[in-house]
Formats: sequence, structure tokens, C-alpha cells
Amino acid sequence: MLVHGFTQTGRSWGGLADDLADDHEVITVDAPGHGGSAGAHLDLHAGGAQLAEQVGPATFVGYSMGGRFCLHAALMSAIDGTSQGAAGTPATPSKPGY
Repeated sequence: MLVHGFTQTGRSWGGLADDLADDHEVITVDAPGHGGSAGAHLDLHAGGAQLAEQVGPATFVGYSMGGRFCLHAALMSAIDGTSQGAAGTPATPSKPGY
């Protein structure tokens, strides 16, 4: 699963998602509050839980804000046995509600 950064949408992964799809199942999403998910108002904690619940075990890769969603999902142990990747993301997760 590829999770985009702030003010972006799942389409921002463009060519990278296409290249990965040659030998991986690739899922791109519009993070809560963005694109097709603009009506979903979730903080990072709840958004991470929702992503993990909807996808299940997967390799999660996030950029910036998307990486923070992935970190929250991992910290909640909701996606046991998965891989995590984050780019341009502070390693410190925020508290629930932030």
C-alpha cells in the first residue's frame, strides 16, 4: 500500500506505482481528508487504524504524512507481520487526537 503526503492524492504515486505493479500487487489510497476521502476526518491514530483494518497484512510505504499514518498503524500492532517504509517522515508519532 502506498500512502501519499499532505495535500496529495493516491494518484501522486503515478509512475512508481505502475513500475511496482509489474511484480507486486499495488494499492494506492486517498488518505483521510484528501481526494476521494475528503469527507473522512480522522486524526493520524484513527486513520492508521482504518488503513490497517481495510488492507490487512501488507507492505506499507508512506511519504511525509502518509508515512505517519503507516507508523501509527504499525504501533497499534494492527498489521502484524508487515513491512513498513516511510520517507520524509518524523519518526515520532503524534498522540491520539493530534
